[in-house]
Amino acid sequence: MVWPLAMTLRSSDRVQVTIPIAGAGADPEGMPFEVSGRTVAISRNGGAIVLNQRLSAQQEITLRRLDTGKETRARVLNRLGGQAPETIYGITFVNPAVDFWEVDFPQLSGTEEPLARLLLRCVVCGGLTVAHFDEIELQVFVQNHEISRFCKPCSATTIWRQASLNDKAQKPAVQAPTAGLPPIKPHEKRKHNRVRTNVQACVRQLGLPDEIVVCENLSRGGLCFRSSRRFAQGAEIEVALSYSEGSANIFVPARIVHVMESHGSFRCGVAYVPAMEKRREYDGRPCVVTRDP
Repeated sequence: MVWPLAMTLRSSDRVQVTIPIAGAGADPEGMPFEVSGRTVAISRNGGAIVLNQRLSAQQEITLRRLDTGKETRARVLNRLGGQAPETIYGITFVNPAVDFWEVDFPQLSGTEEPLARLLLRCVVCGGLTVAHFDEIELQVFVQNHEISRFCKPCSATTIWRQASLNDKAQKPAVQAPTAGLPPIKPHEKRKHNRVRTNVQACVRQLGLPDEIVVCENLSRGGLCFRSSRRFAQGAEIEVALSYSEGSANIFVPARIVHVMESHGSFRCGVAYVPAMEKRREYDGRPCVVTRDP
């Protein structure tokens, strides 16, 4: 089942993850309620949640995580989609400093895009962080399925692996990369060097089912993948790199910039949507959230 979700300006990445929650407050008639629900996506200052309850814009509710018992106050921004009892609401925390999700989100600078984004978990303390990878870090992660990073709670350098929704050890869905992942020598002048890879990705387009593809190369400006589907040049999509079913995946806005048919499939070049352009073009536009089974 697919719902439309209005994209708004975000100060952090949006992670698709299911967390069991409960919401409590008062309905328009003043009657108190407390209902259970779940998240479909989270960000530093809020997220998109599903509650079987009619809510209104600017209404304040109390959210409680059913896994940790942690509580916070949140404000309803708007109804994003769905049909009762599966109604999606966008919410923001009343106290922006609250660490309700217990995930370390890096601040988005609006400058150059990272090569890849992943939600990682520390194998020592279990802490979660959204990691922005450069070329070398991505090479290390693809080859080893883990990476060494400094962990603030541990006050030490520890091993980090891709976070899975069921907290079980799970390798990211990547195939063996080409040896050394050397930069491709372009025939034309390019702003960003490309890196050969076989990283699996998930591509989303409004009104169409998600498609799992394999990326031929990546750069800070975009990527290239092969698909059995013909994408229209200029089509707006969302893409999650190192996609793994059952893991928390991060989708970022992008655009198809060229399509070439070859041997019965289509080679698609993708450019990430710059931060300033996201502010201008994606505010209020629909994207897609897929219901978790």
